[in-house]
Amino acid sequence: MKTPINLLKILILFPQLCWASSYSITDLGWVGWPASIFDSNDSGSATGQMTAYHGNTTAMYFDGANFSNIGNLENINYYTSSARGINSSNQVTGSSDISYYSTIRSRAFVWDNGTFTDLGVLEGHESSGGRDINDSGVVVGTMHTSKGETRGFIYENGVMEQLMGLNGKHIEPFAINNLGQFVGTSSASVESTHAFIGSGSEIQDLGTLGGNHSWAIHINDLGAVVGGAETLQGYRHAFIWKDGVMSDLGTLGGFQSQAYSINSMNQVVGWAENSKNIGEAFLYRDGEMFSLCGLVNCESYGWGSLNTYTINNNGEIFGTGYLDGSYHAFVVTPVPITSAIWLFGSGLVGIIGISRRRRKS
Repeated sequence: MKTPINLLKILILFPQLCWASSYSITDLGWVGWPASIFDSNDSGSATGQMTAYHGNTTAMYFDGANFSNIGNLENINYYTSSARGINSSNQVTGSSDISYYSTIRSRAFVWDNGTFTDLGVLEGHESSGGRDINDSGVVVGTMHTSKGETRGFIYENGVMEQLMGLNGKHIEPFAINNLGQFVGTSSASVESTHAFIGSGSEIQDLGTLGGNHSWAIHINDLGAVVGGAETLQGYRHAFIWKDGVMSDLGTLGGFQSQAYSINSMNQVVGWAENSKNIGEAFLYRDGEMFSLCGLVNCESYGWGSLNTYTINNNGEIFGTGYLDGSYHAFVVTPVPITSAIWLFGSGLVGIIGISRRRRKS
């Protein structure tokens, strides 16, 4: 009579056995330091910033095979730029230096297949920068006043509008999903800033983990949010917020952590301190936090520390790190154990056979 229960257990565990029991790391080539990959899509394209030949940072685009320097709004070699978000159509948003009389200022942009669009800035602000772009081409980002105040904006169909935060305070959006929900941080009081989720003019305070501050960094299309929040003890911990509840993801044995990206399977990547209080990249899945270096066995392949800010819906993790002493980009890929399929099939046949023999006896 126990056979159906055991069979049920196998049926439940089978997807977990086959999904990602191991991971592999692939070197994507030298990108120079400082360089970062900030976002990726499900086609395996990614974007971020790299070091150009003149030594300044420049926005970069990875097409799945090669990195390219996409330059800046005015195509001036020594001007800096950075790309922060990419959508499924490989449209990229970020910020770029521009000439403003005798000075240099920053402007938000959208880059689409080699063509830049300057998103401009609202009156009363000096600079702007794009943070994320969804599949409808809607951009969220930040603007700055001459007094250094930070304001949020949303750009849709050629129109930029200012976003208002909690209690009408300043807002700093970091990400937007395909439902138009955006997340970031906003002043909650004189002494605190809180993570929020917004849609249209509605803004919801996500709270903290007991401390004064929290920051929402990314959101998936299911509305799950990740970021960092202060605990009652004053440490910053990575969190996931879903179904109205903020949960502490913990650390790798140290005091602090920060989440940067979440995919549709609620797998999270970020940064956490280990038991030696050294920060390293992590992957959080199935209720447990793992060292990314531990999953791919960094030392065996010559990799040093890894940094990651993005995971796509295929479970691919893009980032940068040291390989044999120089700074390279990488992608970590989940590797299903195909033998689990054979084991499942043979085990299922065996269980059925045993069950039949018991019934005959």
